[in-house]
Amino acid sequence: MSRRLTLREQLALLTGKLSYRLLRLLGREAGSLPGLLAWRIAPSLLAALSDGVDTLAVCGTNGKTTTCKLIADCYAARGITLIRNGTGANLPAGILTAFLRRADLRGHIMERTAVIECDEAAALKVFPYLRPRSVLVNNLFRDQLDRYGELNTTLRNLKDAIAALDNCQPFLNADDALVSTLGQGQPKALYFGSEIQSDAKGVTDDAQFCPFCGKKLHYERISYAHLGKYVCSGCGYRNPEAALTLRKFESETDGSRLTLAHGERAFSLSLKLQGLYNGSNAAAVALVLLQRGFTEDEIRTSFAAAAPAFGRQEHFSLCGGLELILAKNPVGLSQVFSILAEKKEEFVLVLCLNDKDADGRDISWIWDADFELLQQCRNTVGAIFLGGTRAEELALRLKYAELSAVKTELFSSPQALVQRLSGLELPVSAVCTYTAMRELRPLLIRSEGRKQSWN
Repeated sequence: MSRRLTLREQLALLTGKLSYRLLRLLGREAGSLPGLLAWRIAPSLLAALSDGVDTLAVCGTNGKTTTCKLIADCYAARGITLIRNGTGANLPAGILTAFLRRADLRGHIMERTAVIECDEAAALKVFPYLRPRSVLVNNLFRDQLDRYGELNTTLRNLKDAIAALDNCQPFLNADDALVSTLGQGQPKALYFGSEIQSDAKGVTDDAQFCPFCGKKLHYERISYAHLGKYVCSGCGYRNPEAALTLRKFESETDGSRLTLAHGERAFSLSLKLQGLYNGSNAAAVALVLLQRGFTEDEIRTSFAAAAPAFGRQEHFSLCGGLELILAKNPVGLSQVFSILAEKKEEFVLVLCLNDKDADGRDISWIWDADFELLQQCRNTVGAIFLGGTRAEELALRLKYAELSAVKTELFSSPQALVQRLSGLELPVSAVCTYTAMRELRPLLIRSEGRKQSWN
């Protein structure tokens, strides 16, 4: 911090730190409220605390939390502690909390590097204070239309937020026809991409037309959703050249193995995460780390040891082993179903759907998710347990996906669900929307005799 705090900023800092300490003493989550209180008093406190910090902001619809954790783990292997909002509190309040919890009462912060997950819809509000030196954008998909609006609005806001930054280096997904437009007018932009052709059907509704001339985009290859190799039939807009690509991807029982190509070199590594979408996340992370001076060996070692992030294929010992998976939009849920469709052993599937503010009130998006993929594992799904505030809608969606023959149970509370799961011996895959995951996770931790950690 190169300037002294104003009186208003001092009050905001003191209020935020006191509330953070009180919440931690009470054993409560402290990821957002301290920053919310401080933000209401002085939003400029974020600018003061982040001044002089080398900040990488990570935006995009899916994969932000996993991406940030993979980067942070690599830094941790070097003994470097980052400023980060590790639980996914990615609105202004959560971002400010990440900084004020590291600051002393004068606003001084020892850490000089930050990896901050930022909600793409909040970038226009946050970036003028945060002033990140680098911005990574993974992807843009339809997500909570009642909150975000159409993708074009999100894209425009994100482009304006990045354009207003001085000397910023964007890291962008070359395979996303929307995201790659953010590199226009950005001479330092670097791109990552994929050479993978997926067997899953592509969903190109989010990017059917050229963002420049409006003509139809032709896709020569689809990795998943609308990510792939594209060219405009009108102006010729196509994928920019990628500095790093995902060349090979292989699913394994407890993770995946991938090969990345960087310039003339190719290197392989393993990841304790499944799904092609995590291969894309890994490619993004590798490009950032290589650009920041990390070696291939450091990345390989860190990736092999990295545990899943908060609620993102996180494992628990309940029943025959439970994996907790966040899915909050059609593309994300379809990708999770593509993983489950490959399971060879019998398992119990848990689906929890909430419609609270953080989830989005409109749950019609489940009709755009490819539930029909679950037909491929109808012989391995022993039962389907449904929970959340909109469990009945899930049951209806399963019926139309022709899965009503699978034994299905509905639960009125997460407590009842966990009690039912505790008597099982089969492994469980629990797929939840955001607030449903946040309700279920503490109960799973408590079932293991552990204390909840909000770091």
